Amino acid sequence: MTTPRREITDTLQFALDVLALIPHRLHKTAKDIHDELEANSIHRDLRSVQRMLKTLSDFYPQLEVYTDRKPYGYKWGTQAPKIMLPSMSSIEALLLVMSQNYLRNFLPQDLNNSLQSYFSEANAVLKAHATDQSAKDWLEKVRFSPPTQPLIPPKIDPEIIETVTHCLFNNLEMALTYQNRRGEVSEYVVHPYGLIDRAPVLYLVADSLRVAEADRRIRTYAAHRMIKARELSHKFDRPVDFDLNEYVTEGRHMFGKGEHVKLTFEIRGSPGMHLQEAHLSEDQNIEELEDGWLRVTATVSESLELKRWMNSFGEDIRAVDMTFIDDARDLSS
Repeated sequence: MTTPRREITDTLQFALDVLALIPHRLHKTAKDIHDELEANSIHRDLRSVQRMLKTLSDFYPQLEVYTDRKPYGYKWGTQAPKIMLPSMSSIEALLLVMSQNYLRNFLPQDLNNSLQSYFSEANAVLKAHATDQSAKDWLEKVRFSPPTQPLIPPKIDPEIIETVTHCLFNNLEMALTYQNRRGEVSEYVVHPYGLIDRAPVLYLVADSLRVAEADRRIRTYAAHRMIKARELSHKFDRPVDFDLNEYVTEGRHMFGKGEHVKLTFEIRGSPGMHLQEAHLSEDQNIEELEDGWLRVTATVSESLELKRWMNSFGEDIRAVDMTFIDDARDLSS
């Protein structure tokens, strides 16, 4: 004979089992949840699952019930907090909130959407009176400061970036309508390979299948210049010889071709001091000259950004010499 205490325990466990299977994105029917319970060796009849879902929807207003057709579907609303057992700690909440703030461009948009419940719960935990004050204060103690003049990021169509990140995440071919800096609009079919967040601009690195020149097929597309993005059905294999880290290191996303140069220049001691702490390359060498200037030698990747960086020193830099390592072309200026 089942005791009242045991009945209460069983009902509570059943409620928790059902709650754990209610999704945050797509609706699930009572039959879907019943089948998942069965797969987890939790044996309840379908009618019991239906009654439990009805009880839970009455108790939780954030639980959305899709009643336009039968069988009904159930899912959590977009702003519903994630039910976690045990509850989220202040340190876990801090990690999630910082992830939300700093990694939003590096997560697929549909995954970002599915994590909203966790982010909502994390923000609620940090705002609670009982939360460790040190965890609350940490968000006010750290900031990201870009090395250049801070600029307001250009607006990106949320539907476009959702398509882009979805195709990137799933290795899906994509049709892209793109407007370049000169205002020219072109159509591309691309294989997306990676995202680069170079504040304030977000770039997609992709292989453009309709570009004839092999060395120009892999290029960057600024997300804010995308007019349309459409997922195509073809799934491609990401090439094993493509390395996003190498692509960034070689400066190809900064309008370079990844070609290495031997760079030599002289710079005044004061503005050049930071190069003794943050090097241009592993083989950088600095020689102190008698007139207070420094002679710097380093192997770097040639790019527009490199030239802009050197030009920023104005009269504090002189005797600049660039020599391509592969073919010894002289780029002295």
